[in-house]
Amino acid sequence: KNRLISLLDELFPEFTQAIKDSNCALALLIREKFPIPAAIACTPLDELVKSVIPRGRPGRKTLAQLQELAATTIGIKHEYRRKGLVFVQRQLIAELRLLNVQIDELEDEIRETLPLCREGKILLSFPGVGAIHSAFLLSGIGSIANFETDSRLKRYLGYAPQISQTGTTLNSATPDKRRSSSLKKTMFMAALSAIRADPSWKAAYDRLVPRLCTWDEKKKDYVGKIRVVSRVANQMI
Repeated sequence: KNRLISLLDELFPEFTQAIKDSNCALALLIREKFPIPAAIACTPLDELVKSVIPRGRPGRKTLAQLQELAATTIGIKHEYRRKGLVFVQRQLIAELRLLNVQIDELEDEIRETLPLCREGKILLSFPGVGAIHSAFLLSGIGSIANFETDSRLKRYLGYAPQISQTGTTLNSATPDKRRSSSLKKTMFMAALSAIRADPSWKAAYDRLVPRLCTWDEKKKDYVGKIRVVSRVANQMI
């Protein structure tokens, strides 16, 4: 996707003024059918509308704006350089579409397979926690049998504090940063989903907010709610 964005910055840098996401399905369709700005500018608006409207937005007004931008673009004008960029763009669009199809197939397979194992059933039992988050956590944990106690699992996921003590001069507890940040973030997102979907976890969250957060008189709200979500994640583990 980043390569497609960089190619568009050379070919048609004004494109995102009309269509914000240059890699969405509609944008890729336009870029594939009209690979250079001149093709967009020279195509009658009615024909341009018919070629993309059946797939949904953007509307006629957006496409008219896109035509105006294409007519005055500062994109690359060198013919051979532009030809090479168009060739690479066409290949990358095909690769991205194939990758999206493969991702969809993989996610479907995960949703079918995950409920068949014990750990998957446990993770999916939390309202709001989906198959993708559950599968990612299981890929990092392996089997729950690998951890003798819940505290070891918490430590592995990065939710057990790292204690530092030296007599009376140092006594602190900080998050263990040596653990996998991706697993910790995934568990955080799972906790956030559970808070939104499950009344019991929402009640736990609401109970902890006044205890762990500071009231901001200017904002008229509590600040530091991220630590509360982390506490809920710790309780879920």
